[in-house]
Formats: sequence, C-alpha cells, structure tokens
Amino acid sequence: MDAPIGAEVRGIDLSRPLVEADVSAINDAWRKRLVLLARGQRLSDPQLLTFSRYFGELDPPGPNPYV
Repeated sequence: MDAPIGAEVRGIDLSRPLVEADVSAINDAWRKRLVLLARGQRLSDPQLLTFSRYFGELDPPGPNPYV
C-alpha cells in the first residue's frame, strides 16, 4: 500500500441529521481511506445509531456477556 490510511472529518456535527451530499462525502472518504477520525463529537446512543444507518444496515445486537 502506498497511500496513507485515515482521514479526519471536520466541520460537521455528526449528532445532527446529515444531508445526502455530506453522507456521500463521508462514505467516499471512508471507502478511500478505511479509517475516519471525527474529533470532539458527542453522540447519544440513538444519535450514533442514526449516523451508523447512513452507511448500511446494522447487525442486531448479540447477547451481552456483561449483564
């Protein structure tokens, strides 16, 4: 591999609904760089699930060994 891995996402609040252009840009960066860093984001569990669903279907949770 001759390309650096990783990119930083800036100037967007991931806790808020995203427009299609932002989702597309994030998805393109993710596919190209494999790892994305978004500093200073504070997402609740529901906000994290909403953000994650922009990029595909989520797997159902498995058994929690800590409960």
